[in-house]
Amino acid sequence: MKVDDRARQLLEAATSEPVAVLTNAPLLLDELNDGDSRSVTYRAMCIAARNAATMEESVEYGRLAAGAADDPILSREGVLSLSGSLAFVGRGSEAIDVLDRASVGASGLIAAQLLFQKGVVAQVSGDYETALAAYDQSRRVFEAEGQATYVARALHNLGWIYTQTGQLDAANGVLTKALEIESSLGHHMEVSGTENNLGLLASYQGDIPEALRWMASSDRIHMEYTGAVTPQHVGRSEVLISVGLYDEAAELAMQVAAGARSARRTADEAEALLVAARASLYADDSNQSSRLAVRSADLFHKQDRAIWALRADAVAVEAAYNQDGASMELLSRTKQLANDLHAADLLYASASVSILMGRIAIDLGEVKAARSALQRVSKVQGGPVELRTQKWLAAAMLRLADGDARGADSAARAGLNLLDEYQAGLGATDLRAGIERLGDQMGRIGLNLAVDSGAPRRVFQWMERTRGRALRYPPVSPDEDDSEQQLLAELRRVTADLRRVENDDNQQLVRRQRRLQEEIRASSRTTRRSTDRLTGQMRNDDLLEVLGRRTLIELGAVEDRLIAIVVHNRRFRMVELAAVPDVERALSRLRFDLRRSARLGRDPAQGRSAIADFSNLLFGSLEIAGDDVVVIPPGPLMAAPWSVLPKLSGATVTVAPSAEVWWRSASTEGRGTGIVLAAGPDLENAVSEISSLAALYPTARVFSPKDSGSEFGDALRGSAMGHVACHATFEATNPMFSALRLGDGDFNIYDLERIGRPPDLMILSACDSGYTDMRAGAELTGLTSALLSLGTKSVVASIGLVPDSRATANLMLEFHRGLAGGLPPSRALAAAQQETMADADGYIAASSFLCVGAG
Repeated sequence: MKVDDRARQLLEAATSEPVAVLTNAPLLLDELNDGDSRSVTYRAMCIAARNAATMEESVEYGRLAAGAADDPILSREGVLSLSGSLAFVGRGSEAIDVLDRASVGASGLIAAQLLFQKGVVAQVSGDYETALAAYDQSRRVFEAEGQATYVARALHNLGWIYTQTGQLDAANGVLTKALEIESSLGHHMEVSGTENNLGLLASYQGDIPEALRWMASSDRIHMEYTGAVTPQHVGRSEVLISVGLYDEAAELAMQVAAGARSARRTADEAEALLVAARASLYADDSNQSSRLAVRSADLFHKQDRAIWALRADAVAVEAAYNQDGASMELLSRTKQLANDLHAADLLYASASVSILMGRIAIDLGEVKAARSALQRVSKVQGGPVELRTQKWLAAAMLRLADGDARGADSAARAGLNLLDEYQAGLGATDLRAGIERLGDQMGRIGLNLAVDSGAPRRVFQWMERTRGRALRYPPVSPDEDDSEQQLLAELRRVTADLRRVENDDNQQLVRRQRRLQEEIRASSRTTRRSTDRLTGQMRNDDLLEVLGRRTLIELGAVEDRLIAIVVHNRRFRMVELAAVPDVERALSRLRFDLRRSARLGRDPAQGRSAIADFSNLLFGSLEIAGDDVVVIPPGPLMAAPWSVLPKLSGATVTVAPSAEVWWRSASTEGRGTGIVLAAGPDLENAVSEISSLAALYPTARVFSPKDSGSEFGDALRGSAMGHVACHATFEATNPMFSALRLGDGDFNIYDLERIGRPPDLMILSACDSGYTDMRAGAELTGLTSALLSLGTKSVVASIGLVPDSRATANLMLEFHRGLAGGLPPSRALAAAQQETMADADGYIAASSFLCVGAG
């Protein structure tokens, strides 16, 4: 057979340059007359269209390739490409049919290729046993024939199946070899796919930075060579789910699903919808999760992918459990799902469903069924960290069901110790915060058992075990000259441009802002920590020694009740307080009243009343002794006006996200030198506030509303104190981009983390600068938490809308006079609040600020 060289060149370029192939192939077809050359050209178009056009077009080109050839081998090669495209659009039965017909009478290399392709269709359908046998048998022929491209494809697909079935070492070996071959051949799109699978493998091995590094590279290659604006693979969403970043994971998965749908890659669409359903489930949006799970299951059934449909059904069942609670019908469904997934060797999926079955059975009092489900998970050896965490959760639940409280406590502690090791290696703050989702249920088991024991010290230990964990590890500071610094500088310019009213190109700027934020996130998340563990963890005796005569009140939620552990004069006592929903509603109401008073400049009578109601509801009849009080609230209550609550009247109040964070801050000597003062733009009284403070500190470094954020950050490094009077933003959907508004744009948490050694004391005279977001597992992110994690001893920050008034400036001036007179920050703030809260404006300003950290 004689095939035009130009057709062969197009076929060789189909995976690495799909857009160019689809542009040039129609021109070549106009010149070709012989069927074999046209068949090869159509085959090139079929393969290219999978990456750069639509799958339906790919199917049509595959049919033309199979039908145009005169040579039977070329015709069968056309069938190979056609069957692959049919499988990707969910027409597995048709793909098997055309392969079986083409296999009749085939031998040698073409027979191996047809067998390999049958493995591909079996893999898409979820028949991994058939797929593994087909790949292994065909690979031997490919190696003997020197067919490097097919060897790499077989290794690639073997690696994916090994990963899904828990054979992680085997997966690493074959994927690494596949990547070497693909790179040497210059097959860019296949490199992209293998890098995505290496990322998924790394996530299953517990190496999140490595996983995200592989996946970022995979997405970059795919979009660079295809011109796509969304990733092709949904693996990055799965990794984001594993670290608790559910909203981001759901958004990305929906983008992938939309891209697959527009390209008519229905197999990819169904898988992306399934991942989006899982992300929505963990984000507590059971309605959305249920809808997406049903959509993905319908697609899987239409594609004859029964095993994949089981995964979608598992998500739908858990969504139903979250919405309607346990029932015998749900128990029966989860039992069948767990058995079917286990029979398919889907280790991770079957473990998750077995955990769900155990929870449902326990709710129904079906201890025997719970034991059967949870024993299966508790026996799992090795595997990814998420699965090993589920193992310890299953062990804790099983021991609870058996009435073994001590064993359940031990299993829950072991699971959290595993998470400690996992978390210690993560350099990015948002990953460390999000990872707590994995330990949330174990933390609740341990805390409930501690409360049942009636031992206050044990309750306190479990409260501490489940909060502020990510803040124990300072973020990893990147090099000064790295690319992230340039991205942050450009992001500041974009945010500054967005604030200019005269700028008409806002949509383009918003898109640029989002792209920059994504690049910064991606860069941060691939960093890792060099040390494995944090040394010097707090013991109760350590805390009591530093606490001295202070009173510490740590609050925690047990079911729907708030529990307080009060520590005073070296004694621990436990007090039951109000219902959690009532307290959260009262806090929301008083924050609304205070913000309205600040915005409108009205007398805060309603705010005063709401604060008193909140104080009485929260503490009830609890009497609080001592002049110095340290409050450790749960995440949703961090942004309460603790300093002015009537129950704490007359006391100096310090707030911290955990007792350990407070202890570390209080035990650390300040080492900084120098003072930094900065005024941000668009505030009438900011410059005068900073000017009045500059008179107190003649040697201070002063920044005006026109100065740069990078210079401000450089000045903060190693200083004794920083004070910023500016607007601040809290980004609820992405707290790492919460920011201070400075002269050349927003100075966000990534900027803060780059300063390495922060000021000993930081004053944020800015709206919502002390506001935090409670991430999965009760972790907190925000400006204040970031500073404490970096090592700042004390932060004075706002929990609400700070009025741009002389009252705020006067409060800050009185506060600094107290500091200059030798008072610690908490006492200086308390004295300033008492001095200024007599009138309406002063009360609003005083109610807005807290001292967080050491005090």
